[in-house]
Amino acid sequence: MYQALYRKYRPKSFDEIVGQNHITETLKAQIAKNEISHAYLFSGTRGTGKTSIAKIFARAVNCLNQTDGNPCNSCENCKLSLEERTMDIIEMDAASNNSVDDIREIRDNVIYPPTTLKYKVYIIDEVHMLSKGAFNALLKVLEEPPQHLIFILATTEAERIPATVSSRCQKFFFNRISPNEILKQLAKICEKENYKFEEKALELISLNSDGAMRDALSLLDQLFSFETDTLTYESAVQILGIVNNDLLFDLVDAIHQKDAAKLLNTLDIITSKGKDFEQLLKDILEHFRNLMLCACLDRDANQIIEFEYERYLEQSKNFKLEDILNFIDKLEIATQNIKYTNQARVLIEKTLVNLIIESQERENLIKRIEKLESLILNPNFRKEISIKEEKKSDLIAQEDNRFIKEETIKENKNNEAAEQFNNVDKKLTIDNKTQITIEDIKSDWMELLSRLRDMRLIPTAALLKDAVIHNFSDDILTLAYNEKYKFHKTAIESANNINGLKTALKDMYKRDIDIRVIIIDEINIDDAIDNVLNVFGKDNADNIEII
Repeated sequence: MYQALYRKYRPKSFDEIVGQNHITETLKAQIAKNEISHAYLFSGTRGTGKTSIAKIFARAVNCLNQTDGNPCNSCENCKLSLEERTMDIIEMDAASNNSVDDIREIRDNVIYPPTTLKYKVYIIDEVHMLSKGAFNALLKVLEEPPQHLIFILATTEAERIPATVSSRCQKFFFNRISPNEILKQLAKICEKENYKFEEKALELISLNSDGAMRDALSLLDQLFSFETDTLTYESAVQILGIVNNDLLFDLVDAIHQKDAAKLLNTLDIITSKGKDFEQLLKDILEHFRNLMLCACLDRDANQIIEFEYERYLEQSKNFKLEDILNFIDKLEIATQNIKYTNQARVLIEKTLVNLIIESQERENLIKRIEKLESLILNPNFRKEISIKEEKKSDLIAQEDNRFIKEETIKENKNNEAAEQFNNVDKKLTIDNKTQITIEDIKSDWMELLSRLRDMRLIPTAALLKDAVIHNFSDDILTLAYNEKYKFHKTAIESANNINGLKTALKDMYKRDIDIRVIIIDEINIDDAIDNVLNVFGKDNADNIEII
């Protein structure tokens, strides 16, 4: 029976694990020193080696001839494990065995010692799928485990593991495997399977495996079933439905050239290959990310971009960094919106054509600004503007002289009348000043608050309700707050509130009145009664009781 590549080439020792040296070296050291914990939590994205390392660890701790922490894979215990003939290494999928009863069954069985091996090892995959009750049952086992028991919990969503469980485990976080490491492993497998290959084909698989070795092996397996002896780049593009990287470069070149027709034709070629639209947007977004890295890091970007770095670097020179960042913003929005549309292709076409239009508009604006700058800096242009300004100034001066003469005549004719009105105004001002008293302001206080509300200064009016009119002299109105209203005092003294109150007072009394705000420990009882009467009306004075 045919065996899938990811099963056939599953690592059998820690040294065969790809891209997780920070984990394998630690586990090897623990096993070699016999400093083994009772519970481990492996977390990371799919296909990065969590289950493989769990299996190797289970063999290594039970191996009779382990070397430097690695299992020998040839002793009786290792053979029992490799051939799955032992009941002491139990693998469980929490996605389908997530009830409290399933964990209770484990709890009831762990008290029994292993039948043939040294340790009884439970490997629980996708442990985050356990129910709340199941986690509580598992916690009881983790708190006081038997000496012969080891738990290995694996998950792709570590944040869903209760803190009470994860705190009792040694935690290991698995990295995404780099495309270059995946490429090397795929090349080894091709050689073992006697397949010739174009390196570009394996690069394409590596880039589209999202850092997961299992995904890469599944794609390679699919390609093996199509090709007989040689894996080519074109067959990889055709069979796997992966976007030809050359087409992505053509697509971005069309955006640079402002060629919408070329853009849409290239996009049609890509979509006709059956490429998933959502994945296509992600590929384009990743392409512009690489251009951004080249624009920002220059030669240092080759440490991040593992394949076709020189090509990305050359294309990045066609765009300004601000344009690349703008394109990334628009593509990010499109990747969010594509999940909610039934016209994914139309969305992609519209998004990419808009990139051309916005880029063209920005370019035209820059040209106009540059042209304007050149005109301004041109001495002849500046001289011409100066002459025009002088002529304009002469015309304005002539018009001003004519207007001044007319106004002078009018002013002379009305001088006597103006003087009479001024005298009357001065008299009224003096009269008004003598007429305003603190009693007037107290009686007009509710009207003043009403004016503030009409001026949309409702917060100011609200703050003034708890104030007491303390004094009024020399056009200075003193407001007082009780000690417990310190916040109101601070708030009313803000520029917005003070200016609003001054405006309302001037509108009411036709004069400028300054404001002073103080805090007093005990507000005069008469002032307090006057304020209450202002609110409830003086007709209700008999109904007010002082306590």
